[in-house]
Amino acid sequence: MNNLKIRLFKRTDEKDVYPILKDLDVKKFYRGLYCKDEIEMQELFYKILNSSNLKTYTTILDRKKVGLVLVEYDEITNKIYLSCALNKKYRKKGVMEKSIKLVLQELEDYFDSEIYMYIMPQNVPARNLVEKLGAKQSKDDEYVLDLKELN
Repeated sequence: MNNLKIRLFKRTDEKDVYPILKDLDVKKFYRGLYCKDEIEMQELFYKILNSSNLKTYTTILDRKKVGLVLVEYDEITNKIYLSCALNKKYRKKGVMEKSIKLVLQELEDYFDSEIYMYIMPQNVPARNLVEKLGAKQSKDDEYVLDLKELN
């Protein structure tokens, strides 16, 4: 999978990436927030992308924009939260694992901190992925990944 890369999100990515989010239950994507309909989800999407304490990365495979990785720094709790979304066609192929590793490499220079990931209990593939990356479950639906321990 040498043709996979990440880069900071650009506005031109929006039309390719938003359909991926529409395909998800938002609870699985962004820190347990729930949206009652697509309009509310789209508003949340734009609010997230315009947040000053957030970095958004686009996952690109074979020149196709196939996913997103959000990195949010919460100044109040001094925690970093990671959220991910991937096009259904590319799941269970190692795409998100490599994307997360690339994003975490980017973060190594900026943060000496743990990364928190919120995962719904029924999202077994996501749980398996973060455990494979070395994350430990800290409390219900939240996993912690220590950058210093990443393989």
